[in-house]
Amino acid sequence: METPFNIKYNNEIIASCIVVQENDNIYEINDVFVKEQYRGKGYGQELIKKVIKYYQENNNCMLKICTEITNIPAVKLYNKFFGNPYRSDSRYYYYSIYL
Repeated sequence: METPFNIKYNNEIIASCIVVQENDNIYEINDVFVKEQYRGKGYGQELIKKVIKYYQENNNCMLKICTEITNIPAVKLYNKFFGNPYRSDSRYYYYSIYL
C-alpha cells in the first residue's frame, strides 16, 4: 500500500513523497522531491513533518528513509528529523525513527 503526501503552493504541488508499507509496523518514505525553484525554503522540512505527524497520530510504527551520501541537503534534512543514520554503505545512508 502506498500513501502519497504533497505540499501545495498556489494550487501547485511543489513537494511530494510516497510512503510504502513494508509490513504491519514498518513504513518507508520514498521518492522525496521538491521542485528546484522551491528548494532551500523549508518545504522539505514541512513535508517530512507532515509524514511524521500523520504516522504519530495513526500508528505505533517505524519510519525508514535513505539517501545517497552525496545528497548533502537530504542528509542534513534527515539528520535533523531521524538523527544519525543507523547504517551506511559506500553509496547510501539509512535512517529510521520509531513513533
